[in-house]
Amino acid sequence: MYRELPTFCPEEILVYLRKSRADDPSLSVDEVLARHEELLRDWIERNLVHAIPEENYFREVVSGENIKDRPEFQRVLRKIESPKIAAILVVEVQRLSRGDLEDAGRLIKLLRYTHTMVITPQKVYDLEDEYDRDLFERELKRGNDYLEYTKRILNRGRILSVQNGNYIGNTPPYGFDKCWSIDGKKRVPTLKENEKADIVRTIFRMVDSENMSPYAVAKYLDSIGEPAPSGKHWTYNSVLGILRNQHYDKKVIWGHRSTQQVVIDGHIQSTRPRQKEYLVAEGRQPRVIDHEVFERVQKAISGQPRTRRDLNPVNPFAGIVYCANCGRSLSFRFYRRAGRGETCPPRMLCSDQIHCKSSSCYFYEFSEAVQKVLQKHIHDFSIQLDNLLQEPESYAQDNIRLLENRLNELKQKELRQWEKYADGEMPKEIFDQLNERIQKNKQAAQIALDAAREAAPDTADEIQDKITRLSDALRALQDDTIPVSLKNQYLKAVIERIDYSRPASIRALQGTTDRRHGGWSTPPFELQVHMRF
Repeated sequence: MYRELPTFCPEEILVYLRKSRADDPSLSVDEVLARHEELLRDWIERNLVHAIPEENYFREVVSGENIKDRPEFQRVLRKIESPKIAAILVVEVQRLSRGDLEDAGRLIKLLRYTHTMVITPQKVYDLEDEYDRDLFERELKRGNDYLEYTKRILNRGRILSVQNGNYIGNTPPYGFDKCWSIDGKKRVPTLKENEKADIVRTIFRMVDSENMSPYAVAKYLDSIGEPAPSGKHWTYNSVLGILRNQHYDKKVIWGHRSTQQVVIDGHIQSTRPRQKEYLVAEGRQPRVIDHEVFERVQKAISGQPRTRRDLNPVNPFAGIVYCANCGRSLSFRFYRRAGRGETCPPRMLCSDQIHCKSSSCYFYEFSEAVQKVLQKHIHDFSIQLDNLLQEPESYAQDNIRLLENRLNELKQKELRQWEKYADGEMPKEIFDQLNERIQKNKQAAQIALDAAREAAPDTADEIQDKITRLSDALRALQDDTIPVSLKNQYLKAVIERIDYSRPASIRALQGTTDRRHGGWSTPPFELQVHMRF
């Protein structure tokens, strides 16, 4: 049934402004937003009695295809949860989202179930109306189609620009600044040297002429106080990254670390793996390193170890354990005794131990300590389950059921009010008053229900599920026949994070050569295990 649109109050409307790829690329973000704001203010003057408050304006200055990449729009979505907000004013529907169907579906649901309309200078969309909802969805889909087409066109332009020797990356390599040069009548992006280019030449000279390793170069640069490109210290990887960077050999590359979407643990995540095939072209920037020197260095470092993604994982605690001193992850390391060729038991070691000074421990010691933690949690939950089975009913569960019933009653009451209003049996003024009251009651009931659920003890089924998950993780850790990757999944299902701390050994602090282990010379390590429940 057709429903007359309400009269809006300025305080009920949020204004959202965002620059799009469809806008004039020669205009800045501020210029585009100013033009759009002028259009919307003209609509406001013609349709509203008063101006919309400035705190209701949201201006997006970052680019992002998806809702998760746009912080201002996320603020808008949190605002519309309040019953005080009735509409969003925007230049066109596609400014709200040009993402995929998942983003579009989420947006439609949020607008529909918060009873929020979308106002454009051409039309007002009421997402509770089936016709408007279908038209709104078509507009979002059309925007997504245009976005995909534009991305293909832009990618062709990027490839052509790289083939012409231009540098189109956002962050210039260490030792370079991004600049512009003239090519005929066009300004094209390229690179120019800065004062750090001499550090790059020093790094290549030390490896080529002095036969130093990347690790030794990193220690030398730290010793002379040279600031690292990122982080507090120079590392093996930061030096190796400079030595392998083809931009110093007067090349430009594209697609070496292209973004890919992968599914991990049932969730879509973005990764940037190194590609075997990528575009390499002769660059416009000055040559920092002679080609012969660059080639000799590549041969010298070709034997340096690099990550092998085709190897099976060996550390079941990967992605879980971190150093309590510096926050870096702990690594699983194998060592050989000098001159004997014997393999020592693997150890857990801080990735930045050279600066952190945190002592390592044997892997088997670490694993046994985690197993004791899992066993203690299983024991505690088993006692809790026995107590609960003896007294199955509790006041907390009764209170939750009462609050759930109360919330359902309010939802049914709200639905009956909407039906009466839609059938013309209730005046708009009365409906607005009753609807505002019921929204407040629903919000209060939902807050009380969430608090009751948070404070309520687990049910028997929930406790049994936790015991099962903990037991699976414990058995996996103890069973050497289970693949390491599967052990890691079991552990991540129950453990969120482990903070490892072990002070430097006393002999290291005193600078002695005492090689004794245990007792006073090596303090014990401590684990702080953060469970997922």
